[in-house]
Amino acid sequence: MEKYTKYKTSNFLKEKVFVGTEESTIPKEDKSFIEDVLSKSDFSTHFPLNTAIETISLVDSNYECDVYQFTHDDKVYCLKINEDDEDEILKKEFENLKLLDDKPVTPSPILFDQIEYSDSTVNILVTTFEISESFEDISDKIIVDNCDILAQNFSFLHEYTEGKKENQSVSFVEKIIKDSSFINFVPKDILNKVSKQIPNYDFHLALLKKLTENIFDDLNSLDQTNISLCHTNLKKSRILMRNGFVKFINFQHSDFLDPFFDIAFLLLNTGLCNSKTVQENFLREYLSFHENIDASLESSLEKLDKYKNFCYRLAMLRLSSDFIFELSLHGNKRSNRIIKIIKAYESLRPYIEKYHSEYLIHSDDFFYLIK
Repeated sequence: MEKYTKYKTSNFLKEKVFVGTEESTIPKEDKSFIEDVLSKSDFSTHFPLNTAIETISLVDSNYECDVYQFTHDDKVYCLKINEDDEDEILKKEFENLKLLDDKPVTPSPILFDQIEYSDSTVNILVTTFEISESFEDISDKIIVDNCDILAQNFSFLHEYTEGKKENQSVSFVEKIIKDSSFINFVPKDILNKVSKQIPNYDFHLALLKKLTENIFDDLNSLDQTNISLCHTNLKKSRILMRNGFVKFINFQHSDFLDPFFDIAFLLLNTGLCNSKTVQENFLREYLSFHENIDASLESSLEKLDKYKNFCYRLAMLRLSSDFIFELSLHGNKRSNRIIKIIKAYESLRPYIEKYHSEYLIHSDDFFYLIK
C-alpha cells in the first residue's frame, strides 16, 4: 500500500489551516423557529426568552441535532434541538447527565422538554456550556502530558456511575449498526451522486458488511463487568481542558457498558492507541484511580486488546456513515470536517490492514480519494 503513503494527513496538515465555509450566524427563519419552539416549552421558566434569542449563536449543525449557545446572567448555556428522533438521544443525554449529580467532569443538565410542533416532535435540551479548549485545539505533546488527568477523570466518571443501570451492550451494538446503515437514511438520488465520487464504493460496502459478521457472538465472548455510564464516542473535540482539569461533553450516545468499551473507543478515536507507552501509562493511571477494578496491568492490557479488536469494527461503521452523511448534507463545503474524518480513519486503518487486508485498498480509496 505504498502508493497511499503520500496521502497521510500528517504529510500535508503541518502548520496549515483548512478553511471551510461553516456559518455561525443563524438565518432569520431558523431564529423565528427557535423562538417559537422555546416559547411553547418550559424554557421560559428557567430563562428569559428575549435575552436568549438576542444572544443565541450557532455552535454546530449535524444530522443528529443543531447546537447553539446563549447567555443569561453572564453565564453561557448550551441549547440542543432536534426533530422526530425516535431514539430520543437528547432525552438520553439529559437523563444520564443527571446521574452524575452535577459532578464537574461533565456539563450540568438544566432542562429537557418535548413539544409537538407543526406535525413534528421537537426535542429541546439545555445544559451548562463549557468554555474551554478541546484536545483538538492543543498539541499532541500537551495531550500526552495530561494523560494522567484524563485517565483519572475518565475513571471517576465510570466509578461514580457504576451499577446505576443494567448492561446495555446488546442494544448499544444494535443501535450503531442501525444508525450506520446510511443506505436506509440518505435519499437514493443523493446517495447515487455521492457514491459516484468515491472509487470502489461497493467494495467498501462489502467491508462494512464483513465487519458486522458474528458481531453478537463476539460481543458475548467479551468479559463484561463493572457496568458504568460510558460516553462511547469520545473524540478530541469532546474532551475539554481548562486550568489543568479535564471535562467530557456530548453524551447523546452514552450507554451503560463495561468501561473497557469506553477506554477502547477513547484510544481509537484520539489516536492515543498509536503509542504503546502512552496507552500503558493511561491504563495504569486509570486502574490506580478506579477503586472497584481489582486487576493487574497485564491482564487489563489483554482485556483492552480484545475490546479494541471489537470496537474498531463499530468505530469504522460510525466513521463511514459520518463521512457519507457529511458529503450528502454539505458536499465539500466543510473541508475541516472531512479532514478530521480522514485523520480518524488513520487510527483505524492498522486494524483493517491486520484483519481485512484484502479490503484495505478499497477502504483507502473510500476515505483518501474522494473527488
